[in-house]
Parts: sequence; structure tokens; C-alpha cells
Amino acid sequence: MKKALAVLCILLVAGFSVFAAVDVKADDLALGAITEDSSLDGLTISVGTGAVSVDSSSAPAVDADGNLYSNVLTLSGDSLISFSAEECETLNVRGAVASDGSAYSLLLSSDSGLSETLTGTSEDGVTAVVEYVISATGTYTLSAAGGTASIYQVSVE
Repeated sequence: MKKALAVLCILLVAGFSVFAAVDVKADDLALGAITEDSSLDGLTISVGTGAVSVDSSSAPAVDADGNLYSNVLTLSGDSLISFSAEECETLNVRGAVASDGSAYSLLLSSDSGLSETLTGTSEDGVTAVVEYVISATGTYTLSAAGGTASIYQVSVE
């Protein structure tokens, strides 16, 4: 059954490949505070009453796959990122591991009522990776699950 579902997801994603994939890196954003809602490549950053900024890392991070990240997008308060996704697409988020070693977590919500805390894993102690297979077509939001979220890259494919 699981194999059949996996094959179905692959076929659905292939069938919907005409939809634009999201792939935004903090390195692609201008440094400084983001003070108003903005959109980039299928992703919308909503400031709300929280704070959003793009900051240069004091020491660029290199993840386990060799990707280099010089900037970090920081969300706090009720600020969030929203995007559209199709069923069976995969959300990938790469973020900065907290200096205190606490778990990297994000809150994923959808227009269909989903509300789930996603916890990232880290192979290198520097970057955390969150992967989530989208269960239904719709609009999704990512926000800090508690306090602040530091994001290097968000992609949906």
C-alpha cells in the first residue's frame, strides 16, 4: 500500500510539474529589516506585528550537502511565510541551529485547518533540515514555533 501511494505521489507531482516550484534562499534577499509584506518566487513574507530581517552571518554556514549560506532570514512574533503547494510536493527548509542546542522547529499551517509543529534534524550541528510531504493542495504558512526561526532556504518541489 505504501509503495502504491508513493508511486501515486510521484505521478501526481510529475503531472503538476507545470506549477512553479518555490526555491528562495536568504542569500537572494536584500540585507536589513523587512518592514512590509513582500513576495518573491511564489513565496510571500508577511510581517504582521512581529519582526522579519535578513542578516549576514558572522561566519557563513555550510550544510552537510556542501551548500553555503551567508545570510539568514529571521522570523519572530506572528511574522510568517506563505506559499501554495500541490499534494505530494515536498517542503524543504534549511535553517540555523540555535546556539543553545535547542530543537529547530517551525509551525506549519494550511487553509484547510492543518496545524503541525515540524522539528528539524541536524547532521552537522550547524544547519537543521525540515522535510514535509504536502498532504493536500492548498495555501500553507510557516512561522516560528516558539520565539524565533532562522531560515537559510525554503523550497517546495
